[in-house]
Amino acid sequence: MQSQAPKSAPNSVRPKRPVPVWAIILIIVGSLVMTCVVIYVIWLLFALKTIGESANTLGTPDESISTQKSETTEYASPRMSFRHPVSWELKDVSNMNVAAPGEFYYDTRRSSTPDGIILDYRESGTNETPSTEVIDYDTLKTSMQDSIPLYKNASSSQIQGFETSYSRGCNEDAAMVGEPSLKEVDGIVGIKYTFTCRDMYGTSAQGATMLWYAPTGIKHRITVSMPEYMWNKNVGDVEAVFDSISPVSQ
Repeated sequence: MQSQAPKSAPNSVRPKRPVPVWAIILIIVGSLVMTCVVIYVIWLLFALKTIGESANTLGTPDESISTQKSETTEYASPRMSFRHPVSWELKDVSNMNVAAPGEFYYDTRRSSTPDGIILDYRESGTNETPSTEVIDYDTLKTSMQDSIPLYKNASSSQIQGFETSYSRGCNEDAAMVGEPSLKEVDGIVGIKYTFTCRDMYGTSAQGATMLWYAPTGIKHRITVSMPEYMWNKNVGDVEAVFDSISPVSQ
């Protein structure tokens, strides 16, 4: 037998060439750049969200309720007194077409324009001799307490009727804000409630009313109303008016 020629040895595997240093550096730098880009994008999105929230807050400053109170001065009638901001000017309403004589206060920064704050104080029966029979405090309190459901359950048209002749008036869309409640201050007990409506200027308004009876039967009423967007910024002054009510001579 003829001997077979030996098979040729397979080609030897060539060794891999090492990755150049510049390529490694390029990969590392590229990874770092991509990481920085991702971090920057995340930061930018967060910053834009924060700026947007801040802009919304700045655009609606009246959403935060202010308890700040202005410098005040006193008004006194023969039967009661209260304090109001010095910037609210007393106006003579003797010739105005109102349901009954009263005292109007305007925010003098806006005078009597549709953007004004109007405080309306009325006394019913001031032209009559007060009753000589004095009603005791507990009886007055019970009477006021029993009257709360009348205001709590009032319809829109009834609320409009309560407010149409006072302060900025109420022409439509009247509604209570929260629930009416008793308010006791310096020996006086009355009903206080907050409302919204479209007023005589056609503006969306918000206001508060407190009404009470003196022991001699004289009915007192204070209403303060203003454009609704102004309410939260001025509610501290409104509450200060009610908190300062004091009997002079009942």
